[in-house]
Amino acid sequence: MKYMTLLTSVLALGLAAATTGCNKYGDYCEKWSACVGGNDKDIDKCTEDYEGREGVASAYDCSTEYDAWWECREQNAHCDNANYTTGDNCTAKSQSLDQCEESASGHKSNNGVCQCTCDCGGTQIPTTCAGGGCCFTACTTMSCNFVAQSGC
Repeated sequence: MKYMTLLTSVLALGLAAATTGCNKYGDYCEKWSACVGGNDKDIDKCTEDYEGREGVASAYDCSTEYDAWWECREQNAHCDNANYTTGDNCTAKSQSLDQCEESASGHKSNNGVCQCTCDCGGTQIPTTCAGGGCCFTACTTMSCNFVAQSGC
């Protein structure tokens, strides 16, 4: 009986920790959501998007560049008129990450011009970039979520 009580307590504690955003992106995504007027599902999607982006960087052996980019975002992001932005503060880190992924990829960009679709009203952004996570970065810089890319 004592074992079951202990097991139940440990499981409940683990579940509570999992639902309060105890991960690398929880605080950032909560601040982003508060800024743009999001909800819990938006926070979950934000967290999943950044986890996926981190996985892409890892697959290309670009974790060092990703970590530098992420640290810059954490330190510089702020709410500006319902737009959670880093301004131009992380542009160099973003470009370094994009270049690392492009160098590691067998798929090379189409003259460096991508057509990025973000969830901010389906906006298409022609962007000069280095493929890989370029559109993800372009969308998140505008406090949007990445939807699709073409021409990269």
